[in-house]
Amino acid sequence: MAQGKYKGIFPAPKLTPMEFGLFSVVKPEISAESVESEHWVRGFEVDLESRPNYVRLMDDTDSTTSVVFSDPNAPRYLQVKPYFIEVEDFATTMGLLGLNRFERVLRQLEGVTQRTVEREFFEGEIARGRDLANPFLTDEDTCVVFGAGGVNAVPPHHAIAYLERGIGQNSASGEQGVLHITRDVAALLGSQYMLMRIEDDPNHIHIETNSGTTVVIGAGYTGNGIHYRVNNKALTSNIATITTANPHYLLAGESVQITGVDSTFDGTYTVASVPSTTTFTYAKTATNVTSTAVTGAAYAQMQASAEHKWLYATGTIGIKLGKSEVVNDNLAQAYAVTANNNDMRFKAFRPAVAYFDTSIHLAVKVDVSTTAI
Repeated sequence: MAQGKYKGIFPAPKLTPMEFGLFSVVKPEISAESVESEHWVRGFEVDLESRPNYVRLMDDTDSTTSVVFSDPNAPRYLQVKPYFIEVEDFATTMGLLGLNRFERVLRQLEGVTQRTVEREFFEGEIARGRDLANPFLTDEDTCVVFGAGGVNAVPPHHAIAYLERGIGQNSASGEQGVLHITRDVAALLGSQYMLMRIEDDPNHIHIETNSGTTVVIGAGYTGNGIHYRVNNKALTSNIATITTANPHYLLAGESVQITGVDSTFDGTYTVASVPSTTTFTYAKTATNVTSTAVTGAAYAQMQASAEHKWLYATGTIGIKLGKSEVVNDNLAQAYAVTANNNDMRFKAFRPAVAYFDTSIHLAVKVDVSTTAI
């Protein structure tokens, strides 16, 4: 019997988020209510108990004391402002048969949620753009750099050692902390038997170091360096000079992204020279600019490369996710009227936020080149 060609539509394979991402470490608190009743979306505060103002040892007469930890200005609360994840799915009116587009866009939203939350958790694009207090991994305000002065990259196993030592030194309460690494670094550490799979139960497995520190291997983690605020700019004879408020940890030859300065200076460049710990230069063909102060949300950030990445350590993490909802009530609302070419656009969104206790917030530059293994 002649075999005809099947013209139907098979369901797409299920989108499975990476197993050892952020959600493997902290199970998100998922709201089952509608967005209208999710009051936390407007912002909330998290109580912090990890940093007492003082921790002392003393004898029974109070005549001999030893200060173990002191932070008179330790924060009492962490302010958090959630954001929204949106997924948009295009289609044509000719391709709608046999497929529920509303369910499709919801599945897509569910599939991308972990990676998208990881991206904001790492880069803080919404936090920086809105000048929010949300903590993020590359935030210079709370991050302490460890290892070789933060300038020269260290091998992966050294980087982990620096971070674990830093956790012990910086945590007033002796927390275990959490490490945040990219997948290539995880592969190198795994080949050296420095990471272990821990099975909490048959349905949950996470990664730990040999010291028992939990590890997040984020698909949304870029490996980029810390965002350092730019406070001065200058351009002479096609050489741009940027000054940062704090040491930038850049080396000549590394890639740096400038954002928020202006259209002349913004962009991604190769560092030409490093005159000081707070200045660097790069080639830029443009009209001369006299030395000028920079205000506002302007940053310089080292970009990850095939050889160099940044790893981070944090304190306790919290994650909140809202209900996923489709924007379109029906097919008619999905029709792109202005395009006038039978386009359909389906959108779904959900509120989300991930945050961490900044009593532990450390970073180290790691060398993942073959010479560092």
